[in-house]
Amino acid sequence: MEAVGVVGSPRRRGNTEYLVRYYLKQLTKELSTEIIPLAERKIAACRGCRRCQATGECQIRDDFQGIYPIVVKSKILVLGTPVYYSGMSPLLSAFLSRLGMLSSSRGRELGGKIGVGIVTGRRAGHNMVLAQLLQFYFYHGLIIPGGPYWTIGFGGGRGEIKNDREIYTVLSAHAAFTLKIFKKLGGE
Repeated sequence: MEAVGVVGSPRRRGNTEYLVRYYLKQLTKELSTEIIPLAERKIAACRGCRRCQATGECQIRDDFQGIYPIVVKSKILVLGTPVYYSGMSPLLSAFLSRLGMLSSSRGRELGGKIGVGIVTGRRAGHNMVLAQLLQFYFYHGLIIPGGPYWTIGFGGGRGEIKNDREIYTVLSAHAAFTLKIFKKLGGE
């Protein structure tokens, strides 16, 4: 899979999943894509045991083991999350703590990929959450494409994101730029 979208919302078919699917659809014009809704998965938080540093494997047995290889093989990682009290969702936070720790223990396997963050929320906190995602990408050596504006959408209730007309223009332009970077990096 060339591009994978990980949806960190605990709700299926909500605003976050809608925007991640929209973004991946823009990439699908030229790349193979896959979406992984974490709402359907059991993902425990990292326990900080650091066994992965010695063994190269996470000791927690849950759905993370099936997702990790998909993310590592991808060239583009799209993370989507709703705002939860000015932070990312606990579900995505648990996933990223495990992803980051295991990748680091295996020689920074995430490095060199393209990283995209998409944030949804009702009123505020979007930029703080986007900054959290970008910090994760910076730390792990992912390439972050710029764009015409922040990749944040406004909508509280299920489906309200469809009323934020500007976000579709932003995501389309951002995805086009992501494809341009992908090609410059040797993607086909």
